[in-house]
Amino acid sequence: MVVEHDFVTTMEAPEALQEARVFLQWRGFVSESGPAHDDEHVLQLVRGETRASAAKSVAALPQRARIEYDRGRVTVALSIAPSSTWGGGGVFAAQGKLHKMHLHRDLLMAIASGLEDLLARGTPAEQSAAAWDNVEQRIAAAAAKHKRRSTITLAIVGIIVGCLVAFAITVATK
Repeated sequence: MVVEHDFVTTMEAPEALQEARVFLQWRGFVSESGPAHDDEHVLQLVRGETRASAAKSVAALPQRARIEYDRGRVTVALSIAPSSTWGGGGVFAAQGKLHKMHLHRDLLMAIASGLEDLLARGTPAEQSAAAWDNVEQRIAAAAAKHKRRSTITLAIVGIIVGCLVAFAITVATK
């Protein structure tokens, strides 16, 4: 899933990109390195697991942020990998199921709006991240619910298998 968001800031490029870098790194993003990422008007960061299948929640899915500055216009492009566990595409699906990826969308939109609040409106970072915090709390609740359901399912399957084994032993001994 990809979200692109544009806004205008009165900050100069170095200041705006530094503010964005600090804000995103505060929330777990790290800079990509290499010659392709050394443009002074572009910032690229990543966070999350390297593989979507290893993610324990939507917040841990692979995410990318690209921020471009052009004469006061800031373009934020954010992406998150779909995962079949968290409502995205499965083995045979290249794209996620958009109607099931509401947490993904909400997370990306909260990051984009937080950056706009920080860079365009001058809102302090803590206030700019309030919507992001809210979404991450909902993601944590969804991950806990998923873990609870998986544990219950595994326990039920274990009980059924145990009952079948006990029944087979009982029948075999008679």
